[in-house]
Amino acid sequence: LFEERTISILAYNLETVLAEKIETLLVRGTANTRMRDFYDIYVLINTQARNIDNVTLKNAFANTSGKRGSFALLADADLIVNEISESERMIGLWQSYQRKFDYAAEVQWGDVIESIKYLVRVL
Repeated sequence: LFEERTISILAYNLETVLAEKIETLLVRGTANTRMRDFYDIYVLINTQARNIDNVTLKNAFANTSGKRGSFALLADADLIVNEISESERMIGLWQSYQRKFDYAAEVQWGDVIESIKYLVRVL
């Protein structure tokens, strides 16, 4: 622990984390069951928005979606997000997530959706 050596820590930057999460949301649409991704986007946008480099985010999304073959979905992002927003199934999943995890209890679905829309506008 106190040795004279370097320890490498591999980590994604904020923009790559957000790019991967938004790409997953667009691909899965209303079939998504990963409410943690929704929560993560909400928290990161509401606590780190000023630290996000928009050019880096755009590049990260292009790289991520390019590798996954999903870049074309960006053209339909507004429609996909609206479908997610209005889906009774998705709202129910969010409410279940809120009940299960206290840290999400006060986070409103509409606020989560606004965070996602913010990211889509940047892209």
